Amino acid sequence: MSPLFKPNFLLLYFIVLITVPFSAAWSSPLKNDERILFIPSIIREVDEHTVEADIQAWVYEPERRPGLTSALARYLGIDLNELPAERRDTFYRRTQLFRVDSKYGKDIKIRLPDGSIHSLPATGADGRTHRRLRVARSLLDQENRLLFSAAGHSDSTPRRERGSAWLVPTHGISIVSDIDDTIKDSGVLDRKTLLRNTFLNDFKPVAGMAGWYSRLRAHDQNVAFHYLSSSPIQLYPPLQDFLEKWEFPGGTIHLRESTSWRTVIATRNASQAHKRRVLMKLLTDFPERHFILIGDSGEADPEIYAEFARSHPKQITAIFIRDITGENAQSQRYRQTFSGISNEIWHVFREAPSF
Repeated sequence: MSPLFKPNFLLLYFIVLITVPFSAAWSSPLKNDERILFIPSIIREVDEHTVEADIQAWVYEPERRPGLTSALARYLGIDLNELPAERRDTFYRRTQLFRVDSKYGKDIKIRLPDGSIHSLPATGADGRTHRRLRVARSLLDQENRLLFSAAGHSDSTPRRERGSAWLVPTHGISIVSDIDDTIKDSGVLDRKTLLRNTFLNDFKPVAGMAGWYSRLRAHDQNVAFHYLSSSPIQLYPPLQDFLEKWEFPGGTIHLRESTSWRTVIATRNASQAHKRRVLMKLLTDFPERHFILIGDSGEADPEIYAEFARSHPKQITAIFIRDITGENAQSQRYRQTFSGISNEIWHVFREAPSF
C-alpha cells in the first residue's frame, strides 16, 4: 500500500471524537459522593393518553470549604462566632449548595412509576441537564404529578434522590405566587431581618395563605400552582420543605439561577428580570390558560403584574397584592401602577382572603 494511503490512526481517533456527540464520548456515571437535585417542573398535555414532562436536574458534589463559609457569612453580615450552635447548624445546611462542585458530563437515569428506566443527556459545565420525556398519562398520580427517582446503572445501585413534575393542562387556571412576604414571612423591607430569616431562622408562613391556596386548588382540578421567587436555586431544598410542612398546594418552583455566593442576594434588576422572564414563558407556553398573580408590595410585584395585565389582558384575570408597606388601595402608588386596569382585576389585602 502506498504510504499516502496508510491509515493514520491518530487522525481516525480524532474523526471518531468529532463525529460522536461530545457528551456521549466523555460522560461518566455518578460517584457515591455525588448528588442529584431535581427541580419540580411542568408536564404538558400531548393528547388524551400522552403527556410530556420536562425533567430538570442538577448534579453536584458537596464540599466543606470552611474559607468559603466564612466569606459567605461576612458577605451576608453574619458573625458565626456569635451564633448559638443550633443557628450555626441552620446556616451550614441552608448554605450547603453554595459549597459544591457542579459535575460535568454525568449520566443520569430516572425510574418512573411503571419501573421503566430513562436516560437524561449528560450534564453540562453547570452540572445541569434536562429532557422532555413523553409518557403515558396513566403514570400520573391523583394530584396530576409524575413521581420518579434517580436510578443507578443497575438495579443493585439505586439512588435515593426523588423528583416530581406537575401537569399543567391546556385549559384552566394557573396561580403564580411570589414566596417572600407573600406566603413566607421574610421581612424583605429590612436587609438584616431578611438575611436572618433566610439563613438562620425557622421559616414561618404568612397566616391564612396556605388555607386560601388550598381552597383555590380545590375549586377546580385544572388549577395549577407556580411558585416564583428571586431566591437562588440553592435555597430550593429548604423552600420545598417549607411548602410541604405548611401544606401549601404542590406545584412548579421557579427560582433564580445562581451558582455563586456573591449573587445570593439578587439585585433589583436581576430580581425583576427573572420574574418577567418566567411569567412571559408561562403565558407563552399556555396561551389558553387564565392566570391569577399573587405577590406583595415589598418589591416590584405590583408594577410587574400590572405590565402583564396590560400586555396580556385576556390571560391575566386577577392580581392580588399583600400590602406590607402600609399603603391601601387608594394610595398614589397603586392608583398610578394600575391606572387603566379595571378595579375588578386588582386587589390589595393585608389578611389572607377567606374565599
